[in-house]
Amino acid sequence: MGSAVSCKSKKGSCKPQNKTANIATSAQQGQSEELEEHMTAVLASSPVGCEALRCAICDLEADSAAASELQLSSRMIEDAGVVKLAKGLAKSTHLQVLNLSINHITDVGAQALAGVLAATKLRVLMLERNQLSAVGIVALARALPTTLEKLVLGRNSVGVEGASALASSAVQLHTLSLGFAQLHAEGGRALASILSKLIVLDVAGNHLGGAGCAFLSDRLEESTLDTLKLESNGIGDAGAKALCTALERCKTLQVLEIRRNSVTDEGAKLLAHALERNQTLRHLDLFDNSITDVGAGALLVAVRKTKQAGSMLSVLNLQINDVSPSTTARITEALQKRVCSSA
Repeated sequence: MGSAVSCKSKKGSCKPQNKTANIATSAQQGQSEELEEHMTAVLASSPVGCEALRCAICDLEADSAAASELQLSSRMIEDAGVVKLAKGLAKSTHLQVLNLSINHITDVGAQALAGVLAATKLRVLMLERNQLSAVGIVALARALPTTLEKLVLGRNSVGVEGASALASSAVQLHTLSLGFAQLHAEGGRALASILSKLIVLDVAGNHLGGAGCAFLSDRLEESTLDTLKLESNGIGDAGAKALCTALERCKTLQVLEIRRNSVTDEGAKLLAHALERNQTLRHLDLFDNSITDVGAGALLVAVRKTKQAGSMLSVLNLQINDVSPSTTARITEALQKRVCSSA
């Protein structure tokens, strides 16, 4: 990490400044000290971050079309920088994409953003890998603009409280990404009601377990989801069973990722049974589970049956399982077969 760098933008200028304003007179010392403190606030912990942030603020304050997409990830931006950026957001009519992932932003920065978010026209907001807790997430959830389509908050401490606030938001989203956000089973329960507001939900790495998976599965039938990502949640065969029940009734889901979830042949057989009754799923990802030729054989039978019935399934990923190359090859061949129309 680079040393802390103080930077402040001049209005209409994007050039770096290395010095703060001089103290005017001893009689104005109190006022000058306050000004100096403001000027020396650490906006970003690297010169590159300072320059990128300064230019972004200039474009926002000028309401420039150049600020329609701000990619500011990995710039070591601090809360003070986000506070200044937030003031510029309120002046921009062009900004649609704001990426502040992988910075040093805490709840202070999130609350500053929340203060102006509702008035923006943002379509994409990315804050992945920061230092947000439920406090900041709740503030953001209450201020999401109606134009927002994609919200990325993974690898922050969203928790149950943050998940509940997001589920209570009135905003309809295309994509909500909450990977590795400390949700656990109760977080899955909290998110269940938001499935009717989303197209894509990513909750990978949240220790949902079979119970958390069941909470989500129970609402799949009435959801608008076409993609559900459940990688690394330890859902096991219990979670696979809950998903199977949902798959038999769900009419929208097209992509289901169950990577790295300790699903065994028992779960694979249940999924095979569900596939025979589902016509919408296109992509089933079972990468790195505990499936052998026994479970894969059941899936092969299901694929052949569903293809004859007009299934759209085209991808069944069984890599990093104990499945033989010959069985894998037969599944691939079955997936590639097209349904022949009757004369």
